[in-house]
Amino acid sequence: MQRLWSRLPRRLRRAASPVVRLLAQDHVPHASIPRVYTTLQCNLKCPFCSDGLDYDKSHMGYRPLPPERWIGIIDALPGPAVIFTGGEPTLYQGLPEVINKIRQPTVMLYTNLSYNVAKFFDRLERPITVFASFHPNNKGVTAERILANVRLLQAHPMVKAVVNLHSINHPSNGDLEEAKRFFESNGIRLDIHQDQFLNNSNSPAACDGKSLQTVHCSYDRIILGPDGQRWICVSKMIRNVRDGLVPIGQRTVPAMVCHEFGRCSPCDEVATITPMGTAAPV
Repeated sequence: MQRLWSRLPRRLRRAASPVVRLLAQDHVPHASIPRVYTTLQCNLKCPFCSDGLDYDKSHMGYRPLPPERWIGIIDALPGPAVIFTGGEPTLYQGLPEVINKIRQPTVMLYTNLSYNVAKFFDRLERPITVFASFHPNNKGVTAERILANVRLLQAHPMVKAVVNLHSINHPSNGDLEEAKRFFESNGIRLDIHQDQFLNNSNSPAACDGKSLQTVHCSYDRIILGPDGQRWICVSKMIRNVRDGLVPIGQRTVPAMVCHEFGRCSPCDEVATITPMGTAAPV
């Protein structure tokens, strides 16, 4: 079916795309969806991002897996959905092949939309859902450019929906209210995420790297690093800290004793933290 769709003239695909999107709506709890980091590379340099701040900016020491390896790994994951994130996941050259061939009917992509968007999405043979981010602290990233790419995706037959456009409330991004008004005047909502990192920690110091604490940490999401292995959290995956590895088929992950609370990644915001000396979460 995917091959037949890809062979249709673009004019016919565009005409049929609203029906395709309706039939392919996502109904999967977001927190239960495995997150796949095919690459940690990024074409932007945001000062608040843990990818590349203190580590190897090229690929954090990982060697990219070939598409056929990723297809086998992802096909074995539980559930009907998968999320591709990073880094900027579209920098992994084999991503369209992986998306086109994996078994999961629901595919989601986190992307910064700061590249040749049409070239990437024209390689897809199945509709996916897009979550987009806006990072005006990078050269060439303007509200006008991101709006144009959102509009392109809204009309693209291989995009079910652009369900979110967000930016981070960080001093490097400046005052985002003007950008918010610009997007809203063009019918696009810009969500501004606050600097709040870990649920139940109540501590922005979780990510400052200045004072480390020992805690019980529980984080049940399935996170696959660029090596195809499962990691307990984004922070340990980015730094390749081997005590963060988890058996890929393990259904529930017990709270681990972590001696590195303070080096967390902002992307670990849904972790549950309990100080040592108190009962670990069940």
